[in-house]
Amino acid sequence: MSRKNPPPIPRFNTPIIETHCHLDYLDSEGLDTCLAEAAAAGVERIVTIAVSPDNLNTVLDISNRYENVWATQGIHPHEASQWNAEVAA
Repeated sequence: MSRKNPPPIPRFNTPIIETHCHLDYLDSEGLDTCLAEAAAAGVERIVTIAVSPDNLNTVLDISNRYENVWATQGIHPHEASQWNAEVAA
């Protein structure tokens, strides 16, 4: 179901922190656009989530490139079979 006229994005008088997203799913252009749109909507900080060994470095790199982005480092239970000593290091 789609909305032809979605309601406007609300604006708040308090800081907004996005606590769970997957910025690593976006290409460079999409990432820059997403972060700009988030800032325009009042999102001041973002936490992007690592879920598998394949995206640990990507998520960390994103958080190092953008001052307002932080990263988690971990393995989702669905990816637990990929856990090993190398990943732990």
